[in-house]
Amino acid sequence: MPTGWPGLPFNVSCKMENGGGWTVFQRRTDGSTRFYQNWTAYKEGFGDSRNLWLGNEKLHYLTNQRNYKLRFDITNPSSRGSATYAEYTEFQIESETSNYRMNKLGNHSGNTG
Repeated sequence: MPTGWPGLPFNVSCKMENGGGWTVFQRRTDGSTRFYQNWTAYKEGFGDSRNLWLGNEKLHYLTNQRNYKLRFDITNPSSRGSATYAEYTEFQIESETSNYRMNKLGNHSGNTG
């Protein structure tokens, strides 16, 4: 549970590859979950274990308790599962009063181009 979180405890998915300990806040594996959602849905989170958005409010609290990196792992189904990635040295999301603006994004590394 993030520092200062006012709500009930919540579960997150974790990815233990590539150095481990990555909190998964978005996953899209197929088209079964609609990602065209309203403000409230993106604030609170939606989806299931295969397709999810954790929620901007949770993401704000998570990224403001200490320093975090951001990593994108992208697999293109048409390329037989070959993956690319992008990693950034810093990542932080502001509160709802700032429309959950990303206020930190560090240096890029990876093979995404």
